[in-house]
Amino acid sequence: MNTTLFTGFNFEGIGAGKPQLRVLGAYNITHEYSKAPPRKFSHPFWVLSCRFTNHEYIRLHTVRNPWQQVMAGRIMLTPPGSLYWQDFSRVPAPTRGAFIAFTGGETLGLQEFTGNKKTLAVFLDPENRVSRAISDVARYAASLKAKAFCKVQSTLYGLMDQLLSAQPVDKKNHVWTLEGGGHPDRAERSFRLQVNEYLLARLAEKTVNRDIARRFSLSVPGLFKKLAAETDESPMKMLARLRIDRAKALLMQGEPLKVIAGRTGFWDAYHLSKVFKHYAGLSPRKYLKALVNAG
Repeated sequence: MNTTLFTGFNFEGIGAGKPQLRVLGAYNITHEYSKAPPRKFSHPFWVLSCRFTNHEYIRLHTVRNPWQQVMAGRIMLTPPGSLYWQDFSRVPAPTRGAFIAFTGGETLGLQEFTGNKKTLAVFLDPENRVSRAISDVARYAASLKAKAFCKVQSTLYGLMDQLLSAQPVDKKNHVWTLEGGGHPDRAERSFRLQVNEYLLARLAEKTVNRDIARRFSLSVPGLFKKLAAETDESPMKMLARLRIDRAKALLMQGEPLKVIAGRTGFWDAYHLSKVFKHYAGLSPRKYLKALVNAG
C-alpha cells in the first residue's frame, strides 16, 4: 500500500498577477515503504526538491534508461515537461524530502542548468543550506497556509539566487555544486544572455535573424556561429521558446488567447495555439487545466 504523506499548502490562485517567477506550492514529504509499481510523472511547472535520506530510484526520459538512486544532500531541479519514473519499492526505510513547485524559471535561464533539455539538473549541497531552506518554508506553509505566500515567495527568490551562483562539476551530466560563489561561466554565457534580453524586450514585434545580427554588429552566419558556442538553440528557436514562456505566464494571469497572441508576437489565437502545442505538448487550455489539476 502506498502511504506517501504530503504536509504543506497549495498556493495556486494566490498572488495572481505577481512577477513571473511565482511559487505554486511548498511541501515536506514522508514516504513509507511501498511495494507499488513504479509511477510515471510529468508536470507543467518547475520543481526544486531535496532529500534528507537516500530516497527513491528514478528513471529519466524512457524505460530503456537505467535506474538511479536519489541521494541525500543533493538538490534536484526538474523543468516543465520532464518525463521520469519513481520507484520506492527498493528503499525499505521511511524516506524524507521536500520540494517547491514554481513557474517562471525560464526568465532566469534555469534551463541552461539542464542543458536546454527536458532533463533534471543536480546540485550538490554539502552544507544542506538549500535543503534546509526548502524544508523550512514547507513547514511554514503547512502552519500558516495562505498567509505564508509572501514568505515562501521571498524564499524562492533567495533560492534562485543561490542556484545562479552554482559552479559546474559535470556539465555533460548536468551536475553543479552550491559550494563557492560566482555564476557558472558568466563570461562564456554573456552573449547568449544579451541575445536573450534583446528578444525578451521584443516578443510582440516581428523579429528576424538579420535584426538580431544587426543589433550585435554581426553577419547572420556570424550570429549563428557565436551563439552556437554557448547554446544549441538557434535565434528563432530561442525567440519561439521565450514567446511560449511569456504566453504561459499570461495564461496563468487569466488573459484571453487573443490578447496573449498580440503580446507575444503571434498572428492570432489559432497561430498561438498551434505553436504552443508544439512546444508545450498541450494546447493552451489543456495546459492551464493540467496546471490547475496538478495544484
